[in-house]
Amino acid sequence: KKEGIISQTPLQCFKSCLEMVENELGRYHPFSLRCLNEIGVTLSDNKKYTEALTYFQKALMVELRLVRSGNSELAGDSLFNQGRVYRALGQLKRASSCFDQCLKTKISVFGEKHLRCYRVSYEWALVHRDFGNNKQAITMLHECYTALRSKNGTDSICFKWILTDLSALIFAEEGAELMQAGIDS
Repeated sequence: KKEGIISQTPLQCFKSCLEMVENELGRYHPFSLRCLNEIGVTLSDNKKYTEALTYFQKALMVELRLVRSGNSELAGDSLFNQGRVYRALGQLKRASSCFDQCLKTKISVFGEKHLRCYRVSYEWALVHRDFGNNKQAITMLHECYTALRSKNGTDSICFKWILTDLSALIFAEEGAELMQAGIDS
């Protein structure tokens, strides 16, 4: 029979970890922020979006305090996670706002050409796609593709996602143009 943390689900493990971290290191510690985000991601992965947002919003409060005190390693992560949940819920304006704020935060902390910024741009491009703004999505994905390719980031999973979605959007746009040309003739 398994006992203790080994017998817990990932969600239970993250919640136990959060409790230990907050008791030992305090609520406003980077590990607390990681636990809050991991709990939210786990809930989101299980389509418990409302509960996930609660944890991401708690994480954002911790994140803002940490960034103000000079600890910026995880800057923007809570906004990024919220944006993904809002996109999954079809709340595209909220998702776009989260990704906009997240990207600004990551650029100010890590610089415009950092890999973390391209990950945000990728997700934001998908929001544009979901809005039906394929041309903007293609532009953003192409910028990510070009930048990552020049940095030898072609082995990253993010690069592969970008390439897949960029290809699909270009194919969809060309197909739509060909269909329109056939209708117009």
